[in-house]
Amino acid sequence: MKEYSNIDDDITNTKLVEVKQVSETEFKATVEIVSDGNLNELTFPVQKQKKGWKIIVGQDV
Repeated sequence: MKEYSNIDDDITNTKLVEVKQVSETEFKATVEIVSDGNLNELTFPVQKQKKGWKIIVGQDV
């Protein structure tokens, strides 16, 4: 996914911008990431799984 290809290893700041409910078992979390002086806004799925809520990073959902 495009979101994951934008994440740099050298992150200097992060900020949680928004959490939006998609369904009873899924939310979308929008995060601002500062890397090398550039600001990127990324959105990640948050899913309810057997052992609680998980932010899904680095795989297709």
